[in-house]
Amino acid sequence: LEGDCTILGVRTLAYYGNIDSSEWSLYVGGMRLDWELVELGAFSLDPHELYLSLEVPLYAPGMAYE
Repeated sequence: LEGDCTILGVRTLAYYGNIDSSEWSLYVGGMRLDWELVELGAFSLDPHELYLSLEVPLYAPGMAYE
């Protein structure tokens, strides 16, 4: 997992790596990432061959800036 700040929010890359099972979940601020949360928060979710890219806009649900 890696991430960086962008002018629009936060971008994370979750690398698939050595996952034995196709059953895994990603959480944002304690909320399980699903299509409802993607739509509610206006997230950008983009699958790639080696990783999953998630862009979270500033002040989206689940984000805390400390």
